[in-house]
Amino acid sequence: MCKNWLFGKKIIITGASSGIGFDVAKILAVKYFCHVIGTGRNQEKLKNAKQEIEKQAEENYLKANKKYREKYGKGSFNFYSFDVADENSWKELKEFLKNKKFSPDIIINNAGMFLEFERAETQDIDKILKVFNTNFLSQVYSYKTFVDVLKKNKGGLVNISSSAALCPVVGAAAYSASKAASKNFTESIREEHKKEFYIAGVYPGFTKTNLFHEHKEISKLVLSVCQPADKVAKKIVKGIAKRKRRIVIGKDAHLMSGMYRMFPKGTPSLIANVLSASHDKMFDKVFVDNQAKRTKKKKSKK
Repeated sequence: MCKNWLFGKKIIITGASSGIGFDVAKILAVKYFCHVIGTGRNQEKLKNAKQEIEKQAEENYLKANKKYREKYGKGSFNFYSFDVADENSWKELKEFLKNKKFSPDIIINNAGMFLEFERAETQDIDKILKVFNTNFLSQVYSYKTFVDVLKKNKGGLVNISSSAALCPVVGAAAYSASKAASKNFTESIREEHKKEFYIAGVYPGFTKTNLFHEHKEISKLVLSVCQPADKVAKKIVKGIAKRKRRIVIGKDAHLMSGMYRMFPKGTPSLIANVLSASHDKMFDKVFVDNQAKRTKKKKSKK
Protein backbone atom coordinates (compact mmCIF):
# COMPACT_ATOMS: atom_id res chain seq x y z
CA MET A 1 0.00 0.00 0.00
CA CYS A 2 1.41 3.36 -1.03
CA LYS A 3 2.31 5.78 1.77
CA ASN A 4 0.01 8.31 0.08
CA TRP A 5 -2.87 6.78 2.05
CA LEU A 6 -1.80 8.98 5.01
CA PHE A 7 -2.00 12.32 3.18
CA GLY A 8 -4.72 14.68 4.36
CA LYS A 9 -6.14 12.32 6.97
CA LYS A 10 -7.98 13.44 10.09
CA ILE A 11 -6.13 12.06 13.10
CA ILE A 12 -6.45 11.91 16.89
CA ILE A 13 -3.20 11.51 18.85
CA THR A 14 -3.22 11.10 22.62
CA GLY A 15 -0.31 12.38 24.69
CA ALA A 16 0.57 14.89 21.98
CA SER A 17 1.87 17.75 24.13
CA SER A 18 5.45 16.40 24.22
CA GLY A 19 7.71 13.47 23.43
CA ILE A 20 6.82 10.87 20.82
CA GLY A 21 3.21 12.05 20.49
CA PHE A 22 4.25 15.63 19.72
CA ASP A 23 6.79 14.54 17.12
CA VAL A 24 4.35 12.16 15.42
CA ALA A 25 1.76 14.95 15.31
CA LYS A 26 4.30 17.34 13.79
CA ILE A 27 5.35 14.92 11.05
CA LEU A 28 1.75 14.15 10.11
CA ALA A 29 0.59 17.78 10.07
CA VAL A 30 3.69 19.17 8.32
CA LYS A 31 4.78 16.41 5.92
CA TYR A 32 1.47 14.66 5.27
CA PHE A 33 -0.89 17.69 5.41
CA CYS A 34 -2.96 15.89 8.06
CA HIS A 35 -5.50 17.54 10.33
CA VAL A 36 -4.51 16.47 13.84
CA ILE A 37 -6.37 16.68 17.13
CA GLY A 38 -3.79 16.28 19.88
CA THR A 39 -4.86 15.45 23.39
CA GLY A 40 -3.23 15.84 26.79
CA ARG A 41 -3.87 17.24 30.24
CA ASN A 42 -1.52 20.23 30.13
CA GLN A 43 -3.23 22.96 28.11
CA GLU A 44 -0.20 25.25 28.14
CA LYS A 45 1.98 22.57 26.56
CA LEU A 46 -0.73 21.82 24.00
CA LYS A 47 -0.95 25.52 23.09
CA ASN A 48 2.82 25.64 22.58
CA ALA A 49 2.63 22.47 20.48
CA LYS A 50 -0.06 24.03 18.29
CA GLN A 51 2.00 27.16 17.76
CA GLU A 52 5.14 25.26 16.73
CA ILE A 53 3.43 22.66 14.55
CA GLU A 54 1.18 25.08 12.68
CA LYS A 55 4.10 27.41 12.00
CA GLN A 56 6.02 24.55 10.35
CA ALA A 57 2.88 23.34 8.56
CA GLU A 58 2.44 26.82 7.05
CA GLU A 59 6.07 26.92 5.89
CA ASN A 60 5.85 23.48 4.30
CA TYR A 61 2.52 24.27 2.65
CA LEU A 62 3.98 27.34 0.92
CA LYS A 63 6.90 25.25 -0.39
CA ALA A 64 4.77 22.30 -1.49
CA ASN A 65 3.79 21.34 -5.00
CA LYS A 66 0.62 23.09 -6.19
CA LYS A 67 -1.06 19.73 -6.77
CA TYR A 68 -0.58 18.76 -3.12
CA ARG A 69 -1.78 22.15 -1.87
CA GLU A 70 -4.97 21.93 -3.91
CA LYS A 71 -5.67 18.30 -3.05
CA TYR A 72 -4.97 18.25 0.70
CA GLY A 73 -4.91 21.83 1.95
CA LYS A 74 -2.63 22.98 4.76
CA GLY A 75 -1.97 20.60 7.63
CA SER A 76 -3.28 21.65 11.04
CA PHE A 77 -3.00 20.90 14.75
CA ASN A 78 -5.72 21.58 17.28
CA PHE A 79 -6.10 20.17 20.75
CA TYR A 80 -8.58 18.82 23.25
CA SER A 81 -7.61 18.51 26.90
CA PHE A 82 -8.97 15.49 28.78
CA ASP A 83 -8.01 12.43 30.83
CA VAL A 84 -7.64 9.39 28.55
CA ALA A 85 -8.18 7.06 31.53
CA ASP A 86 -11.78 8.26 31.91
CA GLU A 87 -14.26 6.43 29.66
CA ASN A 88 -16.88 9.19 29.78
CA SER A 89 -14.30 11.71 28.58
CA TRP A 90 -13.89 9.68 25.38
CA LYS A 91 -17.63 9.85 24.78
CA GLU A 92 -17.53 13.60 25.36
CA LEU A 93 -14.64 13.90 22.88
CA LYS A 94 -16.64 12.03 20.24
CA GLU A 95 -19.61 14.35 20.72
CA PHE A 96 -17.33 17.40 20.58
CA LEU A 97 -15.76 16.23 17.30
CA LYS A 98 -19.17 15.38 15.86
CA ASN A 99 -20.29 18.97 16.47
CA LYS A 100 -17.09 20.18 14.78
CA LYS A 101 -17.79 17.82 11.82
CA PHE A 102 -14.43 16.15 12.46
CA SER A 103 -14.68 12.44 11.66
CA PRO A 104 -11.31 10.82 12.52
CA ASP A 105 -9.70 8.48 9.99
CA ILE A 106 -6.93 7.35 12.34
CA ILE A 107 -6.52 7.19 16.12
CA ILE A 108 -3.01 6.92 17.58
CA ASN A 109 -3.07 5.95 21.26
CA ASN A 110 0.26 7.25 22.50
CA ALA A 111 -0.49 8.40 26.07
CA GLY A 112 1.27 6.33 28.72
CA MET A 113 2.88 6.39 32.14
CA PHE A 114 5.74 4.61 33.88
CA LEU A 115 6.28 4.12 37.60
CA GLU A 116 9.62 4.03 39.34
CA PHE A 117 11.60 0.82 38.99
CA GLU A 118 10.48 -0.95 42.15
CA ARG A 119 9.62 -4.37 43.54
CA ALA A 120 5.94 -5.15 42.89
CA GLU A 121 5.34 -6.02 46.54
CA THR A 122 6.06 -2.45 47.65
CA GLN A 123 4.27 -0.59 44.86
CA ASP A 124 1.13 1.29 45.76
CA ILE A 125 -1.99 -0.40 44.37
CA ASP A 126 -3.54 2.94 43.35
CA LYS A 127 -0.49 3.69 41.19
CA ILE A 128 -0.68 0.24 39.62
CA LEU A 129 -4.34 0.83 38.75
CA LYS A 130 -3.46 4.22 37.27
CA VAL A 131 -0.81 2.60 35.06
CA PHE A 132 -3.32 0.05 33.76
CA ASN A 133 -5.99 2.68 33.20
CA THR A 134 -3.60 4.94 31.28
CA ASN A 135 -1.58 2.37 29.33
CA PHE A 136 -4.27 -0.19 28.56
CA LEU A 137 -7.86 0.74 29.36
CA SER A 138 -7.54 4.13 27.65
CA GLN A 139 -6.85 2.23 24.42
CA VAL A 140 -9.89 0.04 25.00
CA TYR A 141 -12.04 3.13 25.60
CA SER A 142 -10.82 4.81 22.41
CA TYR A 143 -11.51 1.66 20.40
CA LYS A 144 -14.99 1.12 21.84
CA THR A 145 -15.88 4.79 21.35
CA PHE A 146 -14.68 5.18 17.76
CA VAL A 147 -14.84 1.67 16.25
CA ASP A 148 -17.97 2.55 14.27
CA VAL A 149 -16.28 5.64 12.84
CA LEU A 150 -13.09 3.76 11.94
CA LYS A 151 -15.10 1.09 10.13
CA LYS A 152 -17.09 3.69 8.22
CA ASN A 153 -13.96 5.62 7.20
CA LYS A 154 -11.88 2.45 6.59
CA GLY A 155 -9.25 4.15 8.71
CA GLY A 156 -6.71 2.99 11.26
CA LEU A 157 -6.09 2.36 14.95
CA VAL A 158 -2.49 2.50 16.21
CA ASN A 159 -1.74 1.49 19.80
CA ILE A 160 1.69 2.46 21.06
CA SER A 161 2.89 -0.14 23.52
CA SER A 162 6.50 -0.83 24.56
CA SER A 163 9.37 -3.30 24.23
CA ALA A 164 8.33 -4.33 27.76
CA ALA A 165 5.30 -5.98 26.11
CA LEU A 166 7.67 -8.24 24.17
CA CYS A 167 9.67 -9.33 27.22
CA PRO A 168 8.88 -8.83 30.95
CA VAL A 169 11.23 -6.44 32.74
CA VAL A 170 12.19 -6.81 36.40
CA GLY A 171 11.12 -3.87 38.55
CA ALA A 172 8.45 -2.88 36.03
CA ALA A 173 5.87 -5.60 36.63
CA ALA A 174 2.78 -3.37 36.40
CA TYR A 175 4.14 -1.45 33.40
CA SER A 176 5.15 -4.65 31.55
CA ALA A 177 1.77 -6.22 32.27
CA SER A 178 -0.17 -3.17 31.07
CA LYS A 179 1.82 -3.02 27.85
CA ALA A 180 1.45 -6.76 27.27
CA ALA A 181 -2.30 -6.30 27.72
CA SER A 182 -2.18 -3.56 25.08
CA LYS A 183 -0.27 -5.85 22.71
CA ASN A 184 -2.61 -8.81 23.07
CA PHE A 185 -5.72 -6.64 22.84
CA THR A 186 -4.40 -4.95 19.69
CA GLU A 187 -3.47 -8.20 17.99
CA SER A 188 -6.80 -9.80 18.90
CA ILE A 189 -9.01 -7.02 17.55
CA ARG A 190 -6.83 -6.83 14.43
CA GLU A 191 -8.04 -10.29 13.49
CA GLU A 192 -11.63 -9.20 14.09
CA HIS A 193 -11.34 -6.14 11.85
CA LYS A 194 -8.65 -7.08 9.31
CA LYS A 195 -11.07 -6.62 6.40
CA GLU A 196 -12.51 -3.40 7.82
CA PHE A 197 -9.70 -1.08 8.90
CA TYR A 198 -5.96 -0.99 9.62
CA ILE A 199 -4.75 -1.86 13.15
CA ALA A 200 -1.14 -1.75 14.36
CA GLY A 201 0.86 -2.17 17.55
CA VAL A 202 4.05 -0.16 18.14
CA TYR A 203 6.83 -1.43 20.42
CA PRO A 204 9.61 1.13 20.98
CA GLY A 205 12.58 0.54 23.24
CA PHE A 206 13.88 3.15 25.70
CA THR A 207 13.20 6.65 24.39
CA LYS A 208 14.27 10.10 25.59
CA THR A 209 10.97 11.46 26.87
CA ASN A 210 9.57 12.56 30.23
CA LEU A 211 8.26 9.02 30.85
CA PHE A 212 10.78 8.57 33.66
CA HIS A 213 9.84 11.79 35.43
CA GLU A 214 9.33 9.93 38.72
CA HIS A 215 13.02 9.03 38.80
CA LYS A 216 15.36 11.60 40.32
CA GLU A 217 18.33 10.01 38.60
CA ILE A 218 18.27 8.21 35.24
CA SER A 219 20.47 5.14 34.84
CA LYS A 220 23.55 5.50 32.64
CA LEU A 221 22.66 2.10 31.21
CA VAL A 222 19.20 3.33 30.20
CA LEU A 223 20.59 6.56 28.76
CA SER A 224 23.11 4.58 26.69
CA VAL A 225 20.30 2.85 24.75
CA CYS A 226 17.75 5.69 24.70
CA GLN A 227 16.67 6.89 21.28
CA PRO A 228 15.66 10.49 20.52
CA ALA A 229 11.87 10.91 20.47
CA ASP A 230 11.89 12.50 17.01
CA LYS A 231 13.78 9.52 15.56
CA VAL A 232 11.27 7.10 17.08
CA ALA A 233 8.39 9.22 15.75
CA LYS A 234 9.78 9.08 12.20
CA LYS A 235 9.94 5.29 12.36
CA ILE A 236 6.40 5.10 13.72
CA VAL A 237 5.01 7.24 10.91
CA LYS A 238 7.06 5.31 8.34
CA GLY A 239 5.61 2.05 9.67
CA ILE A 240 2.06 3.40 9.58
CA ALA A 241 2.61 4.69 6.04
CA LYS A 242 3.59 1.15 5.01
CA ARG A 243 0.62 -0.23 6.97
CA LYS A 244 2.83 -2.47 9.08
CA ARG A 245 0.93 -4.43 11.70
CA ARG A 246 3.79 -4.67 14.21
CA ILE A 247 6.33 -1.85 14.48
CA VAL A 248 9.33 -2.66 16.69
CA ILE A 249 11.75 0.24 17.17
CA GLY A 250 15.25 0.28 18.64
CA LYS A 251 18.10 -2.18 19.00
CA ASP A 252 17.12 -2.90 22.61
CA ALA A 253 13.53 -3.65 21.57
CA HIS A 254 14.61 -6.01 18.77
CA LEU A 255 17.11 -7.71 21.09
CA MET A 256 14.53 -8.19 23.86
CA SER A 257 11.96 -9.50 21.41
CA GLY A 258 14.33 -11.93 19.68
CA MET A 259 15.91 -13.28 22.84
CA TYR A 260 12.59 -13.77 24.62
CA ARG A 261 11.23 -15.75 21.67
CA MET A 262 14.29 -18.02 21.67
CA PHE A 263 14.94 -18.16 25.42
CA PRO A 264 11.65 -17.36 27.25
CA LYS A 265 12.89 -18.72 30.58
CA GLY A 266 16.38 -17.23 30.65
CA THR A 267 15.93 -13.78 29.11
CA PRO A 268 14.09 -12.11 32.04
CA SER A 269 16.83 -13.40 34.37
CA LEU A 270 19.51 -12.08 32.03
CA ILE A 271 17.89 -8.62 32.01
CA ALA A 272 17.66 -8.70 35.80
CA ASN A 273 21.36 -9.62 36.08
CA VAL A 274 22.39 -6.80 33.73
CA LEU A 275 20.36 -4.20 35.61
CA SER A 276 21.64 -5.42 38.97
CA ALA A 277 25.26 -5.44 37.79
CA SER A 278 24.95 -1.82 36.66
CA HIS A 279 24.59 -0.73 40.32
CA ASP A 280 22.62 2.30 39.10
CA LYS A 281 20.58 4.12 41.74
CA MET A 282 17.59 3.98 39.39
CA PHE A 283 17.21 0.29 40.28
CA ASP A 284 17.84 0.52 44.03
CA LYS A 285 14.19 -0.21 44.88
CA VAL A 286 14.44 -3.43 42.90
CA PHE A 287 17.83 -4.68 44.02
CA VAL A 288 17.75 -3.59 47.65
CA ASP A 289 20.98 -5.43 48.43
CA ASN A 290 22.85 -3.14 46.04
CA GLN A 291 21.65 -0.08 47.93
CA ALA A 292 22.64 -1.64 51.26
CA LYS A 293 26.13 -2.46 49.93
CA ARG A 294 26.56 1.09 48.61
CA THR A 295 25.56 2.59 51.97
CA LYS A 296 27.90 0.23 53.81
CA LYS A 297 30.76 1.14 51.46
CA LYS A 298 30.21 4.87 52.07
CA LYS A 299 30.26 4.34 55.83
CA SER A 300 33.47 2.33 55.67
CA LYS A 301 35.20 5.12 53.71
CA LYS A 302 34.30 7.59 56.44
